[in-house]
Amino acid sequence: MGNNLEWSKSIKIVYSEFFFVRKIMSNEVYEASNNNDFEQIDQHGKVDLKSLRKKFNWENRDERYDFLEQFYDLIGVWNSDEYPDFRDIFRTEEINWLFTEDVHIVNLSHENDGSIIKFAIKTGYKDEPDVGKDGKPSLLRTTAVHHAAQYKLGDWDDVVNELFKIYDRFDVNYTDESGLTHFHVACMVNCKNVVEKFLELGQDPNCLWQKTGDSPLHLALNNTCPEVVELLLKHGADPNLANNDGSTSVHIFKMNWDGAMAKMLFEFSNDKYHPIQIDALDKKGRTPLQLAVANIVPDMICFLLDHGANLSNFIFPKESDFVDEFKMYGTGSDWRHFLKELTSDMFDTIQCLQKIGYEFDQSDVLTIMKIFAKYELFKKSENVDERLSKDEQFVKWAKNVILSSSLSFYDLMQLRPERAEKLFTLQDYLKVRSSGRHQIFGSELWQACTTHLSEIQFRRFFRRWTLEFFLTLTHCQLPILCCEIIMGKLMNEDLWRICLAATGQSLE
Repeated sequence: MGNNLEWSKSIKIVYSEFFFVRKIMSNEVYEASNNNDFEQIDQHGKVDLKSLRKKFNWENRDERYDFLEQFYDLIGVWNSDEYPDFRDIFRTEEINWLFTEDVHIVNLSHENDGSIIKFAIKTGYKDEPDVGKDGKPSLLRTTAVHHAAQYKLGDWDDVVNELFKIYDRFDVNYTDESGLTHFHVACMVNCKNVVEKFLELGQDPNCLWQKTGDSPLHLALNNTCPEVVELLLKHGADPNLANNDGSTSVHIFKMNWDGAMAKMLFEFSNDKYHPIQIDALDKKGRTPLQLAVANIVPDMICFLLDHGANLSNFIFPKESDFVDEFKMYGTGSDWRHFLKELTSDMFDTIQCLQKIGYEFDQSDVLTIMKIFAKYELFKKSENVDERLSKDEQFVKWAKNVILSSSLSFYDLMQLRPERAEKLFTLQDYLKVRSSGRHQIFGSELWQACTTHLSEIQFRRFFRRWTLEFFLTLTHCQLPILCCEIIMGKLMNEDLWRICLAATGQSLE
């Protein structure tokens, strides 16, 4: 985020080793300070940072990092109530470098105690902008705040909030070379108080980040910052602004759905006379509804339809439009959880579209089947019955979940899919999905349960459409009743193979 960022793969390795060594030596440093072996610590526990700084050549990168290491160690053993004057010890560019490196190191170590930023706050240090010949502050400047924006996870709200105690001139909105401002960063990391102060001093709520075209509202929505979203909307943020990809605020919900924020967005937009353009097209010609289906977000689909999304122009996404969510998950319980959510959400998506009158065609169903095949949801688990009987906790739970058909979930898992389909209702499916899922989450059986339920709940939908493919494949030479009997004995994977054969496609 700026040409002055000294950040490379080799430096990351240096940082990692640096923190490893620091942890090993922490006890030695503590003992040395107690024994007064640190020449920078006097009898009152005061560190002479000015003398320490003069020992190092700042132009030499290695010496600069040597100083940084000693500075961290001294901060760790500081026990004086007196703090140094940063401006008396460091030049402005040196302070900026220290803050930036502190941001990177805190990110690597996942620790924020004893950081240079916190130490600087204790000294009372405040940033002072450079003033040009016109008497106005120079705004083009990359600060530690911009660097911190790279790490929008965990406790980074706290880190950025700490930085804004130093960069507390909210009439000065520093901008880096990409066009990212302090105001943008405050919006993306949910610094409500900072955003409010910027807005009170006249900051434009619709200023765009030049690199991406994102507005402050884009950034707040994308990072799930409801309080900031509300502030921006109250101050006139336009929800219909499109970024460089053509995405408006509603498009953004595709990957970060939040019903409460969506409701807020529509309510405040109507109050501010900014009616939401709910069918706006992004640069790939996709509406928010199409993105919601492609990302398999049933709650968003229902919300958009309830708020006037136009179904008449809706085109079901192609296989390539669906998000490759496999990359978002590892293996083990996360992967099993993903499979469960995928089948549940796909089922709800189909139900939602059918409820409002969308008519699926063969191409749509083939696309859904390809997604199931991609994530091995047609794959039958080996020795399911044997594995079920060995998990006592699961068996106890499954026998206590009684379905509307007076059948327990355990009994259901013992039935063949064609028999289970006749007994398993939508109400049963909803009951299983909501009953005690936490007790089996992460279990070795979870994928087996997921594939078995998937086999049952999608069976009727797939078989209905496979009949047309089967008739095409057999040139309508068999009676329909005979075809239905044959398909009634097949698994969903077999139905999938029939569809492929009818369309001249292979499993590759």
